Amino acid sequence: MAKVKKEKNTYKNWKKSTKKKQSLLSKKNRKGKSLLRNITRTILLPFFWVFRKLWSLVWRLSIISILLFCGFVAFIYFSLPDYEKLVDGRSRGSVTFLDRSENIFAWRGDQLGNIITSESISPLLKHAVIATEDKRYYKHFGVSLRGILGAIRTNLRAGRGPLQGHGGSTITQQTAKLLCLGKEFDSKKWKNERLYEADCRKSTKLRKIKEAVFAIILELRYSKNEILSIYLNRAYLG
Repeated sequence: MAKVKKEKNTYKNWKKSTKKKQSLLSKKNRKGKSLLRNITRTILLPFFWVFRKLWSLVWRLSIISILLFCGFVAFIYFSLPDYEKLVDGRSRGSVTFLDRSENIFAWRGDQLGNIITSESISPLLKHAVIATEDKRYYKHFGVSLRGILGAIRTNLRAGRGPLQGHGGSTITQQTAKLLCLGKEFDSKKWKNERLYEADCRKSTKLRKIKEAVFAIILELRYSKNEILSIYLNRAYLG
């Protein structure tokens, strides 16, 4: 019996000592963790403060930019003329005749051919133009991301830069370029409309970005068939 009691006492003492050791280790671990947290907070606190300030500035600037962009889109949208005024890209010559109500009834000068529309031409010609210039014309919203990526891939394979050569422009983007949207004719800056058109149609990176924006606005303002009709009347097809 005495031996059993001694064994029980030794077991209890051993258990108490292990518990004390565990409690001491846990206290040390807690102190180490709290110290590490304090050091981490001290180091990261300036970064969090800067991030908060930048984030508040970024989302405010983002909202202002979106509002300005929407305002610009709305302004261009409402300033665009009716489809009938854009579809006819023929040269009018130097003399225009007006009636007493100031309506145009005749011109004297260079005026070739008649106006065509996407519905009046042969379906074969219509499909040929779409297949050559923009296969996904009726599927995109004015800008084709697939077309841009395909053009970049073609340029890289040909050993050119990603933005040199093929541009991946849609028919809508080309129409925006042909209309010289965003650049009004100024007789003081350009001697004639030919020089004006040559200048406004120069292919630059900024011009490509503008064309993409104007293409989206054209898609909002006109139907696909109307945009195609404008393109067919203004593009040089040989």
